[in-house]
Amino acid sequence: MGKENIQFIVADATHIDAAKKVSDWVSSNDAMLPKSPEQVLENFSTGHAVIGYDGTALVVHAALTQVNSDQTAEVGSLFTEETHRHMGLAREAVHVLLEHGRNLYPDHTLYAIANERSAPLFQKMGAREMQTDELGDEVWASCDTCPRKPERVEGCPFKCCDTPFDLTHVKSE
Repeated sequence: MGKENIQFIVADATHIDAAKKVSDWVSSNDAMLPKSPEQVLENFSTGHAVIGYDGTALVVHAALTQVNSDQTAEVGSLFTEETHRHMGLAREAVHVLLEHGRNLYPDHTLYAIANERSAPLFQKMGAREMQTDELGDEVWASCDTCPRKPERVEGCPFKCCDTPFDLTHVKSE
């Protein structure tokens, strides 16, 4: 079992079993917004997700989870199977997704909203930490369904419980 054995592909609507597994992954993690298998499959059907297999086992996933009208797109829903962590697969999945996302949306700024697990990865990759007010309100609409929803304080800039990162200068490998 090694990183060199992982095959990355762009997921599509035929990857129904993978969509169920990704849904189970993100729904069991209290640091991520839960997604139903149907929501994941919808993301797959638009070509917005990258999945990695070790043989026939799905071991890593990353997706463009939100494409916004303000020319931004979120890299998110990053997850690696526990048995395959600390091998660089999440980093590689993000690089594959960045290249794919930049081809799909060349005029968009790619960003991530990183939880405490993924923030160190984006920092190591050279992403720039952002302030929440650098991203539009459309980006933060999903916070309304977040189980860790922060309180909004009148007259103060919105502060998310996660950290936004600008991925503009992160190079694809």
